[in-house]
Order: sequence, then structure tokens, then C-alpha cells
Amino acid sequence: MRLLIEATNHAVKSINQILSKYPQCPALSLASITGAKAVKGLAEEKLEQYQILFGTKPNNASFEATMSRGNTNEWSVSGTIDRTNLYGNQSYCVDDREAKLYCYCAN
Repeated sequence: MRLLIEATNHAVKSINQILSKYPQCPALSLASITGAKAVKGLAEEKLEQYQILFGTKPNNASFEATMSRGNTNEWSVSGTIDRTNLYGNQSYCVDDREAKLYCYCAN
């Protein structure tokens, strides 16, 4: 479980890096891990991969991310972090397409 929490926290950190350009979007934190499964990695690269479903707060958002870890033991996002629930008008304060997926406008 610690491994999944570590990987998911890295995914949330990646989202927060995108949001850091927008002061009107507060940082998100991990609310829950709702699902996870191991994905077959590349044996020659000794790559570990997990597909993780998780929720964040304060925006009550649900996301799916594939997280990878190789020999360096550092997590990275494989592909994109996808929002899996509707966000309605939560991101009205930003125009950037990528930020709209993650932003929860504070005002």
C-alpha cells in the first residue's frame, strides 16, 4: 500500500506543478485511492507500472494515472493524468485547456 500512496502522491504533485502557474487554483491533496492494478512493464528496463484511480480534495475530483518506476526508484507519469468525473464550472477562472482539467477555482 505504501508503494501506491507514494506513486499517487507523485501524480498529485504533478497536477500541482501544472496548477502552480495559476494562483486562483489552490493546490490539491490526495483524498483517496479508489483502485489500482499492476500493468506489465518492460522486463529489460525493470520497469514497474501501476494504473491508479484516485480522488483529490478540495475539488472532489477523480483521476486515473499510469505511474512508472524504473531503476532509479523515482516515479513518473506515463502519458497523461485523466480526469474521470465531470468538472462542470469548477475551473471557470482559467482558460488553459490543461489547467481546466485540474483547477478548482477558489473564488
